[in-house]
Amino acid sequence: MKRKIKSNKKIGGWLIAVLIVFGVSLLSSFVLLADRVISIFAQKAAWGVYVSVVLLFLYCFFLLYSGRLILNKKKKGIIMGIIALWVGFIFDVWYYLIGGIIFYEGITSYNLINTFINLAFVVAISFYLKRSKRVRDTLVR
Repeated sequence: MKRKIKSNKKIGGWLIAVLIVFGVSLLSSFVLLADRVISIFAQKAAWGVYVSVVLLFLYCFFLLYSGRLILNKKKKGIIMGIIALWVGFIFDVWYYLIGGIIFYEGITSYNLINTFINLAFVVAISFYLKRSKRVRDTLVR
């Protein structure tokens, strides 16, 4: 008979901060997703809007799913969180860099700085989720 491994650690510390970042990002991304969906139905949208909607939907799904898994102390939440972060970064690159080049004939220094700062956050949070002993001890199922 299999013994269930039970975590004696509560979700706390930096893992709570990561969940708060996930929640705020989910909220702002959902608002942007709703705006993009409305723009598809309200007016003729360019193909870039459809790409944005797909990427934002994937990002919101992975954020929500990883947050649920982490709150349930499942190890799969680490992988889903990392996937969510990188899907969000792909959207960021699409929205600020590629979209700026295609639809606005150039990118601004603000867009570049924003993308590099986002990359730094994605790498830092991914590294924390993957390497932290506290996270590994908390998420055991």
